[in-house]
Amino acid sequence: MKKLIFFTALSIGLGSRLYAQLNFTFEQWKNATVTERTFTFYNVQANIKDVIWLRNNDKMILELDSVQDYKRLYRLDTVLAQFLQDIAFYKDSLDNNNAGNVRIDYVLDDSKDFKQIRFIKHKPVGDIFVNKNGETSILKMEQDTVNIIMHIKTKEFIGLPCVVNVMLVLNNYTDVDKIIADKDVLQHAFDTLASVRSAKEISNPFKYPSSCVYKPYSKDKFPYFFKYAGLIDNESTIFAHSRSGIQMNASLGAGLVRNTFAPMFDVGIQYNSKWRRSAEFYAFFRLSATPYYFFDRESDGSFSVKDNWFINASIGSWRYEGMPMFGKEITLGLGYLVAEKGGYFKNATMKVFTDVVITNNIAVCPEFIFTDNLSQIFPGITLKVL
Repeated sequence: MKKLIFFTALSIGLGSRLYAQLNFTFEQWKNATVTERTFTFYNVQANIKDVIWLRNNDKMILELDSVQDYKRLYRLDTVLAQFLQDIAFYKDSLDNNNAGNVRIDYVLDDSKDFKQIRFIKHKPVGDIFVNKNGETSILKMEQDTVNIIMHIKTKEFIGLPCVVNVMLVLNNYTDVDKIIADKDVLQHAFDTLASVRSAKEISNPFKYPSSCVYKPYSKDKFPYFFKYAGLIDNESTIFAHSRSGIQMNASLGAGLVRNTFAPMFDVGIQYNSKWRRSAEFYAFFRLSATPYYFFDRESDGSFSVKDNWFINASIGSWRYEGMPMFGKEITLGLGYLVAEKGGYFKNATMKVFTDVVITNNIAVCPEFIFTDNLSQIFPGITLKVL
């Protein structure tokens, strides 16, 4: 009989919401305990992350190294059946949790002839009851988490074993039986998720990570399905991480040119390219046009508008919240004056600028302007509303 190693931990917390907080970064991994390294899936180990919505708001979260790892999920029903058999001895202890919830980590390692199991039991925050037709009973609010971690012996990434991670977020851990019964639906889901990957995502998943959110049980005519570039945090923040490819953008603001404030707007086209495998950081290249509007009083007392147009080329980087970098976005660029009115600039004129996005909607843009065939230089600053 295979050796079974069993770890138990008891804590009071916020229920299954902890499942997302147990995924560590590589920096945390370096300082982690042996237990944490055994039972924690680290974000740097995944190039693919999918969310499959099951019945009754249950869900399955897949984190894989490559498209080839979907093949390992074809035997998931067998793994789950063995999982239920291995934890059967502890069922009374798990069920005696007074409406709390439990996280179960189940580790399979190609290089070992035993499994490792950890239970983390969370007590509910207060006693919660439901009264129906005069009958009062304890109410369970939080979902259970079953985390299946499969270590792959033949592959390794920066000292970490590559893994297939399957996280089940269920109303009750015993609902694993229902997943086993629906193995044909899940088989089709795995095939679908593998088939939608592009050639570059298959050949170089580290450079081109991807994610999907899939509802195979959707009652719509077609199943709910979305695919995204980069690794999503969860199924509810997907739109914050779909910044790849080409996009149009524009902004309004005012710039201080010499001693004059001039309204301006900026419109451009931008190409985004992730150069980090998560969606936390990407680089971009942008071409844009920026007119500044000056207002002069004519000899008859009327006002005229003098518009001066710059064509700009810029490169920059964007970072997700929490990245150790000032500003959400930083840009460096060059602009060339292509249309001049009013004598504010003379002859060949260029500018060097940087855009620092300090909030979601505000950017501060200091610049140096070189005019009169680049023989004169003066500073300027523009405030933009994005």
